[in-house]
Amino acid sequence: MVQIQYLDAAPEITGDVSTGAWAKLLWHEQFTTPGRPGAEPTPGTTFAMVHDGDSLYVAVRCSVLRDKTQEQLARENVQIVLDPEQSGERAGIFVCYADGKPASSILEDQDGGKEAWPGEIDCATRLQPGQYSMVLKVPLSQLIHREDGLRRIQFNIARVPEHGVPESLLCYPTLEQTQFWLPVNVIGEAVFERPDLLGTFAWDVRRAGRGRIVRNNEEAVCRQAVTLTNFSTEDRDVDLRVELLQVRKPPSAQTECRLSVGAGKSHTESIELPVPEGFNYGYVHVSLHEPDTGRSVSENRILIESESLSWKQHFIKRGDGQ
Repeated sequence: MVQIQYLDAAPEITGDVSTGAWAKLLWHEQFTTPGRPGAEPTPGTTFAMVHDGDSLYVAVRCSVLRDKTQEQLARENVQIVLDPEQSGERAGIFVCYADGKPASSILEDQDGGKEAWPGEIDCATRLQPGQYSMVLKVPLSQLIHREDGLRRIQFNIARVPEHGVPESLLCYPTLEQTQFWLPVNVIGEAVFERPDLLGTFAWDVRRAGRGRIVRNNEEAVCRQAVTLTNFSTEDRDVDLRVELLQVRKPPSAQTECRLSVGAGKSHTESIELPVPEGFNYGYVHVSLHEPDTGRSVSENRILIESESLSWKQHFIKRGDGQ
């Protein structure tokens, strides 16, 4: 069991984990090759997990392995897999690159289905001669959890060389299977220090059915329903904010409303947003916020694809040519 250590202030996200709060943390080693339960740990890879009450941070340090070059080191990546629901049914996969390329994130289920990760993440990497370090930042509002609250998560961390052959992978914890990314194989356990600070995240928001793009008074609109669940033991008000997003563009439409949800209850809200001309695909980003502070307590992203045949005018030529 790994402790997700608590920091009373957000740490710096520069990729340098040799100074400041990072230097005082408890770091974990014992990385082994997956599929070899009896293998001896390979030195040179360590990690730490912390939170500040708003975000989860996973820091990893990697030294060049024996018989490897600096060029090979620069082509490595670190893959972090998180299952906050602890169900083995779906998990978030985050890939951070040693050379500083933008990190990627995706939500994958046990059957191979993929969805967008609920929101934006941050990752910083520092590559130096003989070593690199990186820090992944994931807002706690993105960690979909169970009804008993955000107290612990399951995880895997894998150090992956350029070609990713199983014999060259290093993972924590020890795995009997080589497919470390499959939700059923995400078996490491981590518990949050100071879970009393995380009660505000006792919310969940997710899609309720598939969104549609339709014509409404000659204008294209996106219709999407979402379900909000209040996992707490008290009735709560929450602000629902919704945006229609396209890649590398500002939101094209936004809406907001305040809702009251009873303790342990769910509420489904229907949303309608105007769709800009030329829209092909994008996301509906939904987030829940505390009314007084505006703090985000849950968020999600829903893929929306233009189904042009569902709302464009069509003409069918009759047999007489009309």
